[in-house]
Amino acid sequence: MLLRNTFNFNDFVAASNPCVAHVKHKNPVNKIYSTFSTPPATTFAKTRRMNTQSDRITELFDLLDNWRYFPGYQLERRSDIFFALYLKQIIHSKFGVPIDAIIPEFPVRVGAIIDKEINKSFKIDYVCVSQEKRIVYLVELKTDINSRREKQDWYLKRAQEINVKGLVDGLFKIYHATQQKRKYTYLFHVLENLGWLFGVGEDTICNFGAMYQMEILYIQPEKLPDDAISNVITFEEIISFLSEQPDPVAIRFAESLKRWKVNPN
Repeated sequence: MLLRNTFNFNDFVAASNPCVAHVKHKNPVNKIYSTFSTPPATTFAKTRRMNTQSDRITELFDLLDNWRYFPGYQLERRSDIFFALYLKQIIHSKFGVPIDAIIPEFPVRVGAIIDKEINKSFKIDYVCVSQEKRIVYLVELKTDINSRREKQDWYLKRAQEINVKGLVDGLFKIYHATQQKRKYTYLFHVLENLGWLFGVGEDTICNFGAMYQMEILYIQPEKLPDDAISNVITFEEIISFLSEQPDPVAIRFAESLKRWKVNPN
């Protein structure tokens, strides 16, 4: 049997691109075939989704911008995740220190810093660890500059003094006293990966006694007169960093930070 191969350009284009429509124009001299492209439905759907996502991001930050004026609303607790999203890059940009891990709301046993058998804890907003530089940043976030307290500053200084070894020893005692053992076990796994302790899941957990350079770092709207430049990241510095980021969250976050620089009171 003889098979004849035929080729039709319009059929080829239609087969290779179903989104192309064809119009045939008859001309007394010759025949002209032209094509015009129509955007696929998936493009419209994708654009619609992107617009919806952008609207939601704007709405989210609009709520934070407005709700921070309510008396009982604590902006720090709601906005901390957005600072955390860029914190590794911000620290690296300011200090040239690569960050391997961020631990939020790190519990520090009160009894470890005041020499009393108290198993309650205060929380450090972020503990940022650099394995390469052997540096730990104890980071405190303040969206209201007036919320800085001398007592909290003192707690941070004491946490700095007892170093990683003292922090881990305090966690062991909290673990035995708390009912949140699953959460503390999760924290122990993270610390084991950092080399701060070992034996999680076994009968005995041991403290490696790791020692780091401990630095206190504040994230706040502006620098106070008594603050050292090296231990403060201002909102203006974060805005400058975010302005170089192309993603929509960074762009909208920077807009809110400009507003948050102004005290709501």
